[in-house]
Parts: sequence; C-alpha cells; structure tokens
Amino acid sequence: MCNELRNRSNICFMKITKYNVDTYIQGSVFFGTGGGLPGDLHQKIFQDLLDSTDEINAHPLEAFPDEAILVSAYGVGDPSKIPENFVDKVREGFAKYKKLTGIKIAGIVPGEIGAEGLAFQVGACVDLPIVDADLVGGRAAPEIQLDVFSVFGLPIVPVVLYAMNDKSIFLEGNFSAQEIEHISRNFFAQNGDSGFLIGYGMSAGEYKKYAMAGTLSQTMRAGELLHAKNSAGLVSLFDGKIMSEGVIEAVELKSQDGFLVGKIKLAGGVMEVKNENISFLQKNGSLVQAPDILILLADDGTPIHNTKIAAMVGQHVRLIYLPAQGYWNSVIGRELWELR
Repeated sequence: MCNELRNRSNICFMKITKYNVDTYIQGSVFFGTGGGLPGDLHQKIFQDLLDSTDEINAHPLEAFPDEAILVSAYGVGDPSKIPENFVDKVREGFAKYKKLTGIKIAGIVPGEIGAEGLAFQVGACVDLPIVDADLVGGRAAPEIQLDVFSVFGLPIVPVVLYAMNDKSIFLEGNFSAQEIEHISRNFFAQNGDSGFLIGYGMSAGEYKKYAMAGTLSQTMRAGELLHAKNSAGLVSLFDGKIMSEGVIEAVELKSQDGFLVGKIKLAGGVMEVKNENISFLQKNGSLVQAPDILILLADDGTPIHNTKIAAMVGQHVRLIYLPAQGYWNSVIGRELWELR
C-alpha cells in the first residue's frame, strides 16, 4: 500500500489526491455500510478541497505526542445549506471552543467512515491535521452512542454545537451520548438544519489505547480492491464472505425522525436499515447484524448507498459480509448495537 503513503521520519501518511479520490470514495461507501454521505456528495467535498491543494493527508496516531489533545469535529445537517462564509463560521466555533475549554487542539478525528470528508472540510478551515482513525471503528453508525467513547465509558463533553445562524450551545457535565444526540438534532433542526459539532476531546495517548487506528488507510485499501474489480480479494482480506446473491425484490425505506429506515427485500432474505445496513435475516432463519459489516455490491462491484437503492429493484446484487473488528467484537460492543 506504500504507493498511497508518504513516509516522513519513518511514519506513513495516507494521502488522497485528484488521481485516487474516486478509489477512496468507493472504499468509504463500502465501510459506510449503506449509510454515511451519498458517494457523489462525499466525493464533491473532497474534490472541492483538492481544488486548493495537491493532496489531503491522514496523519497516523503515532505522529502525535501522547499529551497532544485530539477532538472530533464535523459538519452536521444539510450540506446544501452551508453558507459561503463557512470557513469564518468554523473559525468562530473553534475560537469559542478554545475560549470555553482552554484546550489547544492538535488534530481532528473523523466521526465515522462514510462521512469523513466533513472532518477534512472542517480541518482545512482551521489548519488542523486529520487523524487516520475514526470514532466508530472503521464503519458508519446511525446514532451517537455507537462509538468508541460509549464502548469504554469515556466522556464526550465538553461539546460545542455551532449553527450557521451563529447560535451555539456549550455542553459540559454528565451528559450521556443519547442526551447529546437528542439535543444536537433538535438544536440544528430549529436553527437552519446546518452547522458543526466540536467535542470528544482526548489525549493522543488515550486515543492510541482505545481507538482503532488506521481506519482511513484501511478504507483506501478497500477502495483499491473495489476499483480493481477484486471484491473477492476484499472479502478474503477481511475474512468475510459473500452472504447472498440475487435480485433486489423490493425496497421499503422512508425518512422517519431524521433517519432512513425500513427494509430491503433480497432473494436470500431481508435487510433491516436505519441509515446503515443493520441486520440481515436469511430465509433459513439465521440472523447476522451490525456491528458486522453488511454491504450490497452492484454487478459491476460498486458498493451501493441506501439513498440510491430504490432505483435498483430487479437488479442483481451481492451481499458482502465482513466480521466486526476490534472492540466491536466485545460483549459491550455488540450489546450497544442490539440496544440502539
């Protein structure tokens, strides 16, 4: 994979350029498991960033000293409603976060795979590096509590929610992930449907202890295999399997309470969706569910986003299964998904 990595002082940096951004997006849609941002919108975010730079780097955790403070910061809401002065808004939000917390930020951890471009977008505004890791352990998730912080009982606060109309909320104290999810959804819904969140402050040393490192590099590797039409190699690399093949018989998805929810009926069984592909009930009665990876590939090997799937009824697809990695294979990791 060194063809996509730059070595600095014996530390490898994954890079995205105008020449491989298409490849990276394929991997990102794959690990978005049907959710995250639609691939075309996500690609536009990266391409807009690449208009002003030759490459976008993801910095490995080991590039940061243990005492450096990392946060997660990403756009929230409808990207079409981001104003022209978005850069100024982000800078104002970060200045407010620093003033209220006293924290000097060294880098930004993406919220999830499938929407990591939002972290790069924010990082470019404030000239902060992006970490080659994410909060959700190499995949996307529909709810805020489905991340490394909830698995290990780590505090998300202090948090700043900043809307594009310049209203903001500062949260500190004993807020649960579910409370922050509820507050943030309501706040942005009432204030223009667009803004960003800053929070999840933790030292790089702690991130090295708890997080799954290298998930953006892993996404690039998956994209390379998909781009090469080598889905079999991807399945083998992650000890997965092709779980089902056949046509999409029906798509019954609707927008409800801020989520895309419902079912996708396949020849081999039924997929439950809550933004992401949550579970697959096979016709033989066996059930496979997240945090295991479940993603549908079109006949040409392209991963399918759930906002595009209604147009594919009657088309042949393959359902790819990859087992959950790292802390998602723990008892508490799987319980979090069952309790969502």
